[in-house]
Amino acid sequence: MKFNRSQVKKYLQLADFTSLFIEELGWDYVDISPIYLKVNEENYRIEAICQKRGLMVYHCLPENGILPNSQLRKKIDIEVTSYSQEHLIIYTDKGQQKQVWQWVKRESATKTKAKETTFNITQSGELLSQKLESLFIDFAEEENLTLTDVTQRTERAFDIEKVTKDFFNKFQERHFKFAAVIQGIENPKDANWYASVVLNRLMFIYFLQKKGFLDHGNPNYLQDKLKVSQTQGKDLYYQEFLQTLFFDGFGKAEKFRKQETAVLIGKIKYINGGLFLPHIIEEKYRGQIRINDAAFQDIFNLFSGYTWHLNDTPTGKDNEINPDVLGYIFEKYINQKEFGAYYTKPEITNYLCERTINKFISGKINPPQPPLAKGGSEEEGGKAPFYQGGSDEEGGKAPFYKGGSDEEKAPLYKGGWGGKNLNNQLCQQLLDEILPQLSILDPACGSGAFLVAALQHLIKIYTAIFDFIQVSGNAENQARLRKIKQDHPSLDYYIKKRVITDNLYGVDIMEEAVEIAKLRLFLSLVASAETVDDLEPLPNVDFNIMSGNSLIGLIRVDNQRFDYMGNPDILQQLKAKDYQGILKEKNESIKMYKEHAFIVGKVEDTEQEDRLQFLRDHITLVNRESLVKLNQLLLDEFGNLKIKYEEVQLKGKPVKRVLNIADMEVLKPFHWGYHFDQIIAQGGFDIILGNPPWEVFQTDEKEFFQRFDNFWSILPINRI
Repeated sequence: MKFNRSQVKKYLQLADFTSLFIEELGWDYVDISPIYLKVNEENYRIEAICQKRGLMVYHCLPENGILPNSQLRKKIDIEVTSYSQEHLIIYTDKGQQKQVWQWVKRESATKTKAKETTFNITQSGELLSQKLESLFIDFAEEENLTLTDVTQRTERAFDIEKVTKDFFNKFQERHFKFAAVIQGIENPKDANWYASVVLNRLMFIYFLQKKGFLDHGNPNYLQDKLKVSQTQGKDLYYQEFLQTLFFDGFGKAEKFRKQETAVLIGKIKYINGGLFLPHIIEEKYRGQIRINDAAFQDIFNLFSGYTWHLNDTPTGKDNEINPDVLGYIFEKYINQKEFGAYYTKPEITNYLCERTINKFISGKINPPQPPLAKGGSEEEGGKAPFYQGGSDEEGGKAPFYKGGSDEEKAPLYKGGWGGKNLNNQLCQQLLDEILPQLSILDPACGSGAFLVAALQHLIKIYTAIFDFIQVSGNAENQARLRKIKQDHPSLDYYIKKRVITDNLYGVDIMEEAVEIAKLRLFLSLVASAETVDDLEPLPNVDFNIMSGNSLIGLIRVDNQRFDYMGNPDILQQLKAKDYQGILKEKNESIKMYKEHAFIVGKVEDTEQEDRLQFLRDHITLVNRESLVKLNQLLLDEFGNLKIKYEEVQLKGKPVKRVLNIADMEVLKPFHWGYHFDQIIAQGGFDIILGNPPWEVFQTDEKEFFQRFDNFWSILPINRI
């Protein structure tokens, strides 16, 4: 018998605990009378559900129908302990809408600590089902199973350590050790970077395996494959298995894989997305990199001590590894003072994104009815409830919310985009005009905290729209929704893919940060898939989220200077010869790429993955060749401004010299006018989100007085 995750989730939704434990988890039926308790003047009925080697599972039913609070639950547990020392208690309310699973860890004879997991029937049950997998007992295990074994399994399920500090500290230690054992990379910085690349990939795969998406649902896929590899020879796991899994498995559709790949890696879904394309470090040290098996065993030992799930909205209460913690790990791991990276709590990013996006969309909707604002004026007088005194177009002033300015008050709507004020015309306007064109930028995106928060809020907006269409949509809108559902197995997956592809943009000077940001968006997308068949190829976000110095680069590009600069044959491989032609070619290729990311199956007898690969390669070629001239243009601009490089000498004062093209490449300039030319031409991004400067700006008095010393010396005393 195998662990059936979908059936477990079904029984959780039904609160059918007897079927859950006996039919799905392999526990034993028990026939004992209920326990009746009176705690703080409230009556509770404690029913025995099942047992395994003496560890009892109870269901607590409050007579008043209200879930007992944590203090009452602690007292109930003490009473139940007199009946059964080792036990698990499930508390439910009268309507079976909410469950609290309680296991109490007995740290000593007098000290206990309750470990609880809360489940609402509106949730998917992913987190709790993963915990319950530890309690699954196969028939083959029965003979040698002891109470100690069952207790240890229960502890493993419910006593997962808190992530924030503990996991970070252990991960940091493993990261350092992992980088140290990488062979074939002489540069320590490159070795450290590549350690992050491999660990990022492994964490992504670990999420997938715990979701049941690898090799027919194997939840221990990576560990099992390591054991198989070790039977075939020493230290073959990275060189033979992982390299094949990364590039010939996740990175290629099945029809393009080598014949022996299926035997080696099993049933693996094609992922795409750029995460499993050869990395720049792998290209640089091609064929030289070696990593021993012990390093991976150490990493998996760390990972296995935690619950991994793909819930996009961490509660902060569960002990789990989720996509949000990746940002925490990255931003704590690097030197905050040197790089200016700070971990921003989700409640802050969510609030800022919700407030900003709602205001922007409301301003785009034709007055008088911005959607989803709370208040009665839209029903009573037909006026927009968002504003007091009319819109900014009518009054020529910035809009004010009722009761104060938008700087002072939160918007009047409550509960977000609930769909209350939607209509068919507004749905069409949002889906055809506003949402597809919305551009949101974080110019120092780090590991993507604000991008993920923006994604979450746009999901709410899309969901409200589609919910309205499902119930009250006209024929045109309902036909649109049917077509989307027909083409995409998961509507949630489609929504996230649409937002990631159309709306989110980010730049950061640290390549590692950009990789984490992409990874978090990919994991958020994968979280929407209920089955492996729901997975579609991930979008390639390399055109939206990019590495570079957002403070240095060309905002606008001089067409004529670009066309006549340098070797006239430098772009001979491109179809276009002039700058505007190059832009057109690049933008058309990116547009086609984004369109074909949503067109599954064959087009003109060409499979989707073939089309995407061709377009991605072509865009990369255009960008690489164009950046040569763009950097030269920037160098000329620096020369015109008489900017020089101050070079430190072994002895004496620094010497200033003329900048060269190599200096430009070290600066990693980001050329906004090229990469995002269409957005810049329209006036810029609709919304710019990000952290404020946390450090105090320090003046350089020496540099100031050197520059203006002559001015101060000749300035009349009466003007000082």
